[in-house]
Amino acid sequence: TTSLSEYEVDRVVRVLEKEWVAMQYSVLRRNCCHFSEKFCSLLGLGSIPPWVTNLAETAAAVDDRVSQIWVPQGRRTSNLVPRGASSACS
Repeated sequence: TTSLSEYEVDRVVRVLEKEWVAMQYSVLRRNCCHFSEKFCSLLGLGSIPPWVTNLAETAAAVDDRVSQIWVPQGRRTSNLVPRGASSACS
């Protein structure tokens, strides 16, 4: 239970509304679990359990690594080739 008043919780929600806009949503890096972590922290409740964000953080780390190894060729991101390799369709 938070020690904040209803008014203070409302202020926290209003601040978060400005920080967490839909256009910045990312399933791996800025999702509902990340929002919940921030919200609980601002309410003075501490962190959410680490396992809640584990999957997204692991997937983000894999995505970062894949992005370091593979680069898109042309305009279609489905045409991925290893860095340094030439595309047969170029």
